[in-house]
Amino acid sequence: MIRRPPRSTPSNSSAASDVYKRQNKIVYNPTSVALFALSNLQLYNSGNKKALNNFELACRWLISNGIHTKIGLIFPHDFDHPIYGLKAGWISAMTQGLAVSCFIRRYILSGDIVFLELAKEAAKPLQEEIKNGGVAYYDNNSNVWLEEVPSNTMPHILNGFIYGIMGLYDLYCILGDACIENFIIRAISTLEKNIHKYDLGYWSKYQLNPPIPATLSYHKLHIQQLLFLYKISQQMIFKEYAIKFASYIKHRSNNLFAKYIGYVQYVNALVKTMRLQGIHYVIHRMIGGIRSVVVSNSALV
Repeated sequence: MIRRPPRSTPSNSSAASDVYKRQNKIVYNPTSVALFALSNLQLYNSGNKKALNNFELACRWLISNGIHTKIGLIFPHDFDHPIYGLKAGWISAMTQGLAVSCFIRRYILSGDIVFLELAKEAAKPLQEEIKNGGVAYYDNNSNVWLEEVPSNTMPHILNGFIYGIMGLYDLYCILGDACIENFIIRAISTLEKNIHKYDLGYWSKYQLNPPIPATLSYHKLHIQQLLFLYKISQQMIFKEYAIKFASYIKHRSNNLFAKYIGYVQYVNALVKTMRLQGIHYVIHRMIGGIRSVVVSNSALV
């Protein structure tokens, strides 16, 4: 049984504004647009009345750029993701979940049933198998994973999985639909049985396949998301791991080691998937990093 609050309340994330260049044109990341929407709604709820316009604009962008298909409303990423071997057009559990959260909040604010219908359509791909065009992956142990990046390796990215659950939970809070509740319970059960795999003993993993340590910001996000799962499920294991992950932050060496291991694995993935382009990208980033250090030191003189 999933706990429902008296009403759906916003639980927002920090904004992102990623844009990509594809064939000499700017392409917006729908995930970032949805995060931008939710962060502006949070600002609005904190007293910044002008932020409501940004929230509404971002929601309109999602509506305009979403595609209605036989499996529901999807939000394709119009750029390649070479590290995961994905070509432009891939969809994400994280994006779908965030979009559902946006539309539910737009519905609460306006009372317009259109936004509730959009939320229901955006939630459908979360429950559809990847082989059918959705983002749900069923493993050999009958676990269901919501894939932020539905590649052949099934990376099982933790934050994206939970964002997908959050979107479904927002919809469930409004509809009280038993089918959605059962799917959420099954997804939470998957994490309950597998959350130990995300524990490095000194830090949390960003994903399982291949295992990559989370950055500090993602590690902190994992803690908040696990507390959310505990709140709605009352499964103590999520609270225990949230506390455990929080304890890792107290030791600065843990963060530095995770950052080093993560960087090495990220570079390895880049070079392996992108070959010469990957090497060029790494060198470019390293030069950029050196320049930023020089500039920062110069500013202190």
